[in-house]
Amino acid sequence: MGINKVPNLFIVGAAKAATTSVYKYLRNHDEVFFPDHKEPNYLSRDYKQFPHQGPGDLVSDKECIDDEVEYFNLFKNRNEKIIGEASVDYLYYYKTADKIFELNNEAKIVICLRNPMDRAFSAYWHLVSDGRETLSFEEALNKEDERINNNFEYIWHYKTTGLYYEQVKYYIEKFGQENVYLLVYEDFAQDPHYYINDVLEFLNLNKLVGEANYHRNNPSGVPKNKLVNNVVRNQNVLKSLLKRVLPVNFRQELKAKILNKNLTKPDMKSETRKHLLQYYMVDIEKLENLTSLDLKKWLL
Repeated sequence: MGINKVPNLFIVGAAKAATTSVYKYLRNHDEVFFPDHKEPNYLSRDYKQFPHQGPGDLVSDKECIDDEVEYFNLFKNRNEKIIGEASVDYLYYYKTADKIFELNNEAKIVICLRNPMDRAFSAYWHLVSDGRETLSFEEALNKEDERINNNFEYIWHYKTTGLYYEQVKYYIEKFGQENVYLLVYEDFAQDPHYYINDVLEFLNLNKLVGEANYHRNNPSGVPKNKLVNNVVRNQNVLKSLLKRVLPVNFRQELKAKILNKNLTKPDMKSETRKHLLQYYMVDIEKLENLTSLDLKKWLL
């Protein structure tokens, strides 16, 4: 009978803040294991109400693991130094930290943070490109409280997800500053090699020898060609065939490259950005004081 291991690394979010890129870089390290199922969302299930009611939410719900045996089977018989999982709603549902601590009180936590205005806009365009969001960004922001009350999945919580202060504070208080690594998206995008090596040092692992070339994973925006977008994003015969013959990492990189070339994202309206800046300003300042991160670029 196989032995189930317990994860000792959790990439907990935030969504649309390079978590997939960090996951991919780390899982290619010979001392790191992540399952192919990137976001089991098992430990946050008690903080959500199923089924969610937003368009397409049932598809996302089906990807959430709710069975203990199935969850621990993801890590069965692994001998790597680092065994991780990367469920990015664990940050938003930040009391998931209690569940992680109960499972492994020595776990390392990686939190990816992005300018909350840009993160919200990216999440919006992600749902637009999926064909799930039909409102303008401004209309969607006005509808957010109503959607939350109607139990839409958290990805629809464009503004609320970016209130990082309480989320990060809870993890730091639970695990200690020394066990929580904060990665700022904008810094990472400028120098992925440096920051991936910094994460590896945080995990006491050997650093990368080659360069870490960054490209956006799970890009969002308006499809230039809807047929290409539908073929790449949705299940079909071609994708089923490619799954049989191409390695998962190659498929994921190919998907990201095609989407990056096929998507365009309009700029946010200046008045909308000003509104969001006022909404986030106090939270950003509190987060900066808590973490000593330089987040002034988010306030520009």
